[in-house]
Amino acid sequence: MKLLFYLLLLFYTANAPGQIPFPKGFQLVKGESSSGKDDIYTNGRYTFQAFRTGWLEHDEDLVKTYGFHQTKDSLFWSTGKSEGFYFYKVYNGDLVQLYSLYNDKGFSDYSKWLLSTMRKYRRSAKFLFPPRDN
Repeated sequence: MKLLFYLLLLFYTANAPGQIPFPKGFQLVKGESSSGKDDIYTNGRYTFQAFRTGWLEHDEDLVKTYGFHQTKDSLFWSTGKSEGFYFYKVYNGDLVQLYSLYNDKGFSDYSKWLLSTMRKYRRSAKFLFPPRDN
């Protein structure tokens, strides 16, 4: 029983520090889902939304069907405008999206931050999110 307790404790602590820390000034806005899958982080001008998903099995589908581009280190990114909002998406098995009404220097800076953060997590083999709740 003790062993099970320590394994669970180890699993919990290994994932907790890996949760993506959004930039200073961004506040959590809880969604309706108790699992947190529709939570957003916003500073009023820019918004991040993270999707806990095992989205696609084949990289070529992501590129052809969804218009993503692949980086040399195998991350996928996409940018554009939809329904009046500019977006920047980075996919690494899970998807994090930045969106805003404004396509300005701040949007560009947060886009760069998002890509570099996803790279950092990939290199460190940390989880971006707690385990999926399928």
